[in-house]
Amino acid sequence: MTYKPRLALTLLELLLVVAVVGILLALAVPAVQMARESARRTECSSHLRSIGLALHNYHATSSMFPSTMFASEVRSDGGAVSSKRYSVFVRLLPYLDEGPLFNAINLSMECVWGSDSVHLDPINGTAFRTIVETYLCPSDTPMARFRANANYRFNSGCEPDGYGQGPFQGFSFLSARDFVDGLSFTIGASEKLTGDENESVFHRGKDYWFSGATALVPNLNPDQMHTICAGLNGPLPTHYSKSGYSWATSDYDNTLYNHVASPNSTAADCSAYAWKSAFTNYGSFAARSNHPGGVHTCTMDGSVRFVTNSIDLIAWRALATRSGGEAISTDY
Repeated sequence: MTYKPRLALTLLELLLVVAVVGILLALAVPAVQMARESARRTECSSHLRSIGLALHNYHATSSMFPSTMFASEVRSDGGAVSSKRYSVFVRLLPYLDEGPLFNAINLSMECVWGSDSVHLDPINGTAFRTIVETYLCPSDTPMARFRANANYRFNSGCEPDGYGQGPFQGFSFLSARDFVDGLSFTIGASEKLTGDENESVFHRGKDYWFSGATALVPNLNPDQMHTICAGLNGPLPTHYSKSGYSWATSDYDNTLYNHVASPNSTAADCSAYAWKSAFTNYGSFAARSNHPGGVHTCTMDGSVRFVTNSIDLIAWRALATRSGGEAISTDY
């Protein structure tokens, strides 16, 4: 009797092979995704570390940290008549190997920038459209139409109005000696997701809405502002969908954030004002990222640390101030 070798798998064997391959794929895909996110987190942390180093090099040269606004005129009482809202990112360009880009910006002009052609500065528009990779987190997807975005933000404090003893405020030129709490216990910068430019949908993690709260309470404290922002319900709110549009200007739209709410708060970001054309530097604008579990932060001593979403809100707000005198554990 002649033996004839079998040339095909039985149905049972084929099903077993398919099942094994499926299991291997199910195990491999999450592992690949985790590896990619780990690489993105490392790169994101590296970007913040570069920003922290640039801040210290700026301080070494100027004996102060950069301010978020520069007065173009000053009244006799010392107040500003108008301001040049060039962001901290603009000031740091020479310290991030972006000297030619910095030199291309005409700082004698008012910093006029916006999310539509009406507000584009014809003098500095080309420079402002330049992508700076250090300002982008690879875990976020930049806007498709315009990629000169900012994924990192500078801390203005823990008050809704932006004057909560934070390290970066308008017309304030602070040096290391102004940080009574210590540079290592004051967060200077963190992350924030860019908007999706889709005004037909409110994206809770990317957009902010206009609450109109100032019509009821003129001077909101952090808890009041947080409660109002958390109370969003009902139909599509009037909102802004182009957060982080430009690294060039100092405002909550683009390069600033605050510690009114905890990292990746479930409460939506919101402005205290009621309409889009209003001044937006008043509200709750939380640190946010696509990294699972938290956000990267850079303290004013240049150290980068990952802070979890579960951090106590009181501790998070204490880390926003430079001279609040709060006692903060080193293992926050």
